[in-house]
Amino acid sequence: MTSRITCFGVSVALIAVAWAGTPETAVAQTLTRKMVESHVKDWVAAASANKPEAIVRLDPAANGFGYRQLKARSADVPVPAQLDTVKAFLASVESYRVTLDEVQTEVEGDVGLAWGFYTEEFRHNGRNPEKVRVRFTFTFKYERGDWRTLLYHRDIQKFDEKGAYLPGQ
Repeated sequence: MTSRITCFGVSVALIAVAWAGTPETAVAQTLTRKMVESHVKDWVAAASANKPEAIVRLDPAANGFGYRQLKARSADVPVPAQLDTVKAFLASVESYRVTLDEVQTEVEGDVGLAWGFYTEEFRHNGRNPEKVRVRFTFTFKYERGDWRTLLYHRDIQKFDEKGAYLPGQ
């Protein structure tokens, strides 16, 4: 009887160890501020390299505000449609580059926050070059090694050299 109980106990222990090692129950990687910053830098690099597939993968459709329109954008954009939009934008410019000027990050569990400024330099086909400073905020969720954007905000406003808002003339 004791050997049956021991055998049962060992079997349960082995099943528990095997179950705990499955991807669904594995311990998630602890999210760090540096990981959030790295994700933002990866997106900046993809945008500057004009790689639409990487841009869409790193900055998927999400609810938020920005990209030169007043109306909020929805997360309900299928990937092919988002990819077409990014490709159309890149086809409309002779050049496009993003430079990360400043980024701050914070982490709470599996949620990462990033905020700061970046500079966009671009030239629409047949037009003069433009350079704008963009203020941004991202809220990311890190799940199973992948990032999901929960909410974002980007705006282009006039700022002086010290970063103070310049009111309209």
